[in-house]
Amino acid sequence: MKVKTGQLKAKLSSYLHRVQEEGASYVVCDRDRPVALLCPLDQVPGNDWSRRRMTLLAQAREAGLHLSIPSRSPAKPRLAPQKSPLASKVPTVASMRGDRSW
Repeated sequence: MKVKTGQLKAKLSSYLHRVQEEGASYVVCDRDRPVALLCPLDQVPGNDWSRRRMTLLAQAREAGLHLSIPSRSPAKPRLAPQKSPLASKVPTVASMRGDRSW
């Protein structure tokens, strides 16, 4: 269902109640152009980070703690590829000395 920004602003609490209680979803439009989606968090695909973040923040509040958790999921670290050690059948020093004729 579409809703204009002015209408959403005037009745935000009722729209939020419908989203929370009924699972309703709204496309927010600015001058008849869609700009946002208002829907329950569990309907957003790939939004596991937001759910975990909200759960942790709620648990922290109950424990009397103030946490600051980023709203975006941290990037997974990119590890440098491991170089395999050079496996030589001939020891390096022996190969260097083998070229000399003493």
